[in-house]
Amino acid sequence: MKTLDEMADVRERVGLSDVDVLKRWLVDTGRRYLIFDSIQLVDSLSFEGLKSIQCIIQAYREYRMGIPTGEKEIIPNPIDGSDCEVAIMYTDTFNLEELKAVHRYIVGQITDLDPSWTF
Repeated sequence: MKTLDEMADVRERVGLSDVDVLKRWLVDTGRRYLIFDSIQLVDSLSFEGLKSIQCIIQAYREYRMGIPTGEKEIIPNPIDGSDCEVAIMYTDTFNLEELKAVHRYIVGQITDLDPSWTF
């Protein structure tokens, strides 16, 4: 296992200290969407790794819950009962349009690897 200093050196070498560089690297290396078997991931992690992945999942949930979907719903105002319009926020699961985007991305990767592949 690498020491913290070695990990810092790795991050600096690959530009992971800059969020924009990290985003470009994720896209350029085909990691725009991280697809993996979550059970295998859990099996592969130490206890500290499991705590880290739980923190990552929670941070992702909180981030998504701060993004409005563009849709609104009418709910009763708890104070006076009048109608209130509220923004619907994303959840930690993808909606249909996001799933379609992921699907298109993955199919693109497959056809890059095997141009004769069909669905």
